[in-house]
Amino acid sequence: GDFIIIGDLMKSISLLMYNSLEGTIQEIARDYNANWMTAIELCNDEIYVGAENRYNLFTVQKNSDATTDEARHMLNVVGEYHLGEFVNAFRHGSLVMKTDTS
Repeated sequence: GDFIIIGDLMKSISLLMYNSLEGTIQEIARDYNANWMTAIELCNDEIYVGAENRYNLFTVQKNSDATTDEARHMLNVVGEYHLGEFVNAFRHGSLVMKTDTS
């Protein structure tokens, strides 16, 4: 879609949306935890993964089903992982070899 994710060095992950009709960008949700971001990536339209400078990965989820605007503006942490390695980029791929089924 028209979603943009931003990893701010001290303010974690923000989710923005581009409105092509008005030519504007608006913040629609953010993670209010203080994470010093080193990398971010979209998993899908609802879930985003981030890496921070203390060797941790975490996932946040957009709160689309919330009943209040305040709750919808928050990205909820749904996973936290201590990796023990510094991550500065995510690459798409697979950990298993794909087999040829033909």
